[in-house]
Parts: sequence; structure tokens; C-alpha cells
Amino acid sequence: MAILPGNTTFPLINSTVNASFNHSLHNHASGFNPVYDTFIIFLALLIIAINGLVICLFIWKPCLKEITNYFLVSLAVSDGLTGLVVIPLHFACMLSGNKIELCFSFDMVHRVTAFSTVYHLLLITGDRYVAITRPFRHSSTFTPRVGYALLATVWGAAMFLPLIQLAWYDPYNLHVINPRIRRYELHYNITCAVIAFLVPVVIMILAYAEMLRIVTRHARAIEATTREKQTLTKEKRAMVIFASMLLVFIVCWFPFFFSSLAQDLEPTFMEIPEVAYLILFFVRFCSSIINPILYVFFKTDFKKALREVVMQYECRAAVTGFLLQNYSVSNNDEDDSSPRAPLRAHTPRTRS
Repeated sequence: MAILPGNTTFPLINSTVNASFNHSLHNHASGFNPVYDTFIIFLALLIIAINGLVICLFIWKPCLKEITNYFLVSLAVSDGLTGLVVIPLHFACMLSGNKIELCFSFDMVHRVTAFSTVYHLLLITGDRYVAITRPFRHSSTFTPRVGYALLATVWGAAMFLPLIQLAWYDPYNLHVINPRIRRYELHYNITCAVIAFLVPVVIMILAYAEMLRIVTRHARAIEATTREKQTLTKEKRAMVIFASMLLVFIVCWFPFFFSSLAQDLEPTFMEIPEVAYLILFFVRFCSSIINPILYVFFKTDFKKALREVVMQYECRAAVTGFLLQNYSVSNNDEDDSSPRAPLRAHTPRTRS
């Protein structure tokens, strides 16, 4: 179950905050809260901007058209949806006084981005694992056709899993609560915690441990040429970046899966202060910011593409400034060199 602030009573949204926080959120729902609402709007815009930069760099720079970057750009689309759709739906849910239809939509779309993120990371891990353990088979294994099929599978799974909830919810009467729905929700959340968090994370940790072992062994064994050392360093750098993305996912999303499951098992399990709740609630969105930052500013090809774009912009700005300056100077010179009419001497008239 998704966790939203507020004292909603329908099973989709868990209530895990104290009474004073509930009261403050009801006051917030009746109007605009400058601090809270400004922060959430800024967060959404930041997510859209940084992930939009990734997508634009990929479109502008042909050198980025490789299979791994296709996976990263698809992840950027998923992260961008957090700022473009998920946060606005949360915002609408809060301002509407926790209207159940809006909060239900928020929960569904939020689950899509959560599942999409973990499966994209799993896909990227598999790509890197083949690249390091079987480098000569990588290009033949991850062909463009295979890459598109894998991405379609990731998005299909991410969209299908949240829709399973509609099997026991009545879309026209979401307020209905009964033991059958609660039982289904418990089984569903246990399944999601296993297949969308526990199993993928364990697989990725084992894969990165194996990749680290292989890279370390190669580094010790190679009496390498400069080119081989550069290739090994590049692979190690990419592995560190993607492993960092996995760590970010664990830190940001573990509270979500853990608290959802804990609330199903014991509704009064968590009573936390307002500040701690807000931190846990919004930390989920941090992965949508940190992921693109990691591979734009630290992955070699994206960093090079960004530098080229910045340099092109600076060159164009410099040329434009130079041309405008010359145009202004030439106009001033023309004004100074143009012949001026002689001044007529002013002689006072005399009366006759």
C-alpha cells in the first residue's frame, strides 16, 4: 500500500502519523501552504528538468546511441514521470482533502514508477554483467531488437502489477472495506515486496559482487597496454555508478516497501513524528533526482556530451556578443563620420 499523509480510512492509503499531523494536513487541504506546497512544486520541477536534460542529451548527441544508454534514457523517462505525474497527483490528492479517486490514482501511478525503477536497474545490471563477464558476446546478446523487447517487458510488468489491485477493488466504490480486501491487500503487498524489491535487490547485489571480483582479478593479472587499462578503468567507473544507483534505490525505497507491509501486518505498528514522516515520504522521490545526476555528471559519455553542449552554447553566446558589439561600434562610427550641417551664426536683428 502506498503511504500518504492524512487520516484516510480506505485500505489503499495507510495512516501512520499522529493526530496533530493529521490536523495540520486537513488544514493544508483547505488552502495553499506556502512552505509545503512550494517545496513539492520545486521538487517536481527539479525532477522534470534533470531528467529532461538526460533525454535531450540523448537526442542531440549521436555518440550516446548505445544500448546501455537506451536503458538509462528509459529510466529517465520513468523518473521524469515522478515529477510530471506522480507528484502533481499527490498534490491534487492533498488539496482535495484526500479525495479517494485522486489518491487511488496517485497510488497506482506511484507503484508504476516504483516497479519501473527497480526493473530498469535490474536490466542495467544484467547489461553490465554480460559486458564484464562475457565482453565478446555483449554486442551479439544485447542487440537493438533485444533491447527494445526488454524495455517493453519492463514497462509492461511495471504497468501490469499495479492493475492487479483492480481485481478486488470496485473502481466505482473505492470506499468499500471488508476482510476479503484486507486479506488480498496483505498477500499483494507481500508479493510486491518479494518480486519488486527483495529478489531484484539480492540478484543485483550478487551480480555486482561478482563483477567486482572479475574486475579486480583482471586489474591484478593485466600487464596491460594503455588502451586496455583505459577500458578496464571505464568499466570499473560504470560499475561504481550503477552500483551507487542500486544503493540509492535501496535507501530511498526500502521505507516504502517495509512500512507498507508493516502496516498490513499491524496497523498500529508505526507512530512517527511529523518531521520524520515527511522525510520518509519524500525520500522516495530523491532517487528520481540522484539517478540522472549520477550518470550525467559521472558517466564518461554523458559528461562529455554535456560539456560539448555547454561549450557550443558558450561559443554561440560569445559569437553573438562579438557580432552585437561590432554592430554597435560600426553604427557609432557611421554616426561620427557622417557629415553634419554647418551651424549658422546667430545674429541679432536690429530694429529699423
